[in-house]
Amino acid sequence: MPSLTTFVIGSFATYYLARCVSDKEIEGPWSVFLRIRNLFVEDDWKGHGVRCAVCVSCYSGLLITIGLVALGSADVWGFPIVWLGHSGA
Repeated sequence: MPSLTTFVIGSFATYYLARCVSDKEIEGPWSVFLRIRNLFVEDDWKGHGVRCAVCVSCYSGLLITIGLVALGSADVWGFPIVWLGHSGA
């Protein structure tokens, strides 16, 4: 398991990334978040998945947790718990 500080920073990073990708008023630097949203403009499951903050928090929580495991800050065995904790599930 990661330390409390690492977990809190990972949770804030997950929240920030999910908020930036899913919120249509935030374009980001060089409009990177707008470009990500414009890739999935159809009204299907992929489009809903990019516009839903809860869905994007699951995706970004997965990326943050993979990064923590790769850096050695998190356990491979605690991976599902840390992933769900970061995504706020």
